[in-house]
Amino acid sequence: VLVRAAPTRLANELRITEALLRELRRGGFDPAQVAAAYHSLIELTVGAAAIDATMAAEPAAARRRAYREWRAHYGTLDPAEFPNAVAVAGHLYEGSADDRFVFALDALLLGIRVTAQGFDAGADPRREGVAKSVTSTPRAK
Repeated sequence: VLVRAAPTRLANELRITEALLRELRRGGFDPAQVAAAYHSLIELTVGAAAIDATMAAEPAAARRRAYREWRAHYGTLDPAEFPNAVAVAGHLYEGSADDRFVFALDALLLGIRVTAQGFDAGADPRREGVAKSVTSTPRAK
């Protein structure tokens, strides 16, 4: 079973949970921030695993071919109905699932950090332009 409706609460899952919570607490987050960041990280990783598991089992050439087909399909959509999908079609599914996951994780971690800083300053980052600052911050290499 790849995806469950609830945490297993078995030894390995509990160890992963403990390690993530420990590192988030070490990062200086308060308990509510730790919990929110933990849930974000778990949801990203489980979601990525569920979506990418089938493709990961395929040979690299088959994955590249599938990604090319997907991009081509998005590019043939009706631009009046799907203008954004058509506009970025050539960039969808570029690279590997691992590359896309690393980008998503970097963006999520940056967002968690910026959000926590906003809360620390007493501001509500949802109203103080945090999304803008996250998207305008250069990605670390």
